[in-house]
Amino acid sequence: NRMSIGLDEKLEKLSEFEAVFRCCSSSLQQLQICWCPLLKSVTGGLEHLTALESLVLNCMPSLSEAGEGVEDDGTPWRCLHSLRSLKFRYMQNMVKLPNGMRYLTTLEDLRIESTELESLPEWMPELTSL
Repeated sequence: NRMSIGLDEKLEKLSEFEAVFRCCSSSLQQLQICWCPLLKSVTGGLEHLTALESLVLNCMPSLSEAGEGVEDDGTPWRCLHSLRSLKFRYMQNMVKLPNGMRYLTTLEDLRIESTELESLPEWMPELTSL
C-alpha cells in the first residue's frame, strides 16, 4: 500500500494527516511527501505508521531537521519499526540528520541528495543494517 502527499503549498504540519495515518497504520508500506514548501516538521503523524517500509521526503525547503521536536525523544523515528529505506532529497535547510534516526535499526538504504548537511552524526555506526 502506497501514499503520496505532494504539491501542497498550505501544509505546515503532518498532524493534518494524523487521522488518515492512524487508519492505515498497519497497512501503509510506502509514503512519499513531496514539495510541501511550508512543512516544518514531520512529527504528529509518522509515529503511527509502524508498518512503513519506505519513506521519501523530497523538496521541502522549510524542513530543517526532519522530525525533531521540542522534547527530542526520537518520535516519530523510534516508532518506524519496519522502515528499510529512507530518502532525503532537495532539503535546502537540513543541516543535520534527526537524532531520532538512531532508532532506525532496520534501515538498509539511506539516500541523502542535495541537502546542506554539515556532517554525519556520531551515532551513524549504530545503524548496523545499512
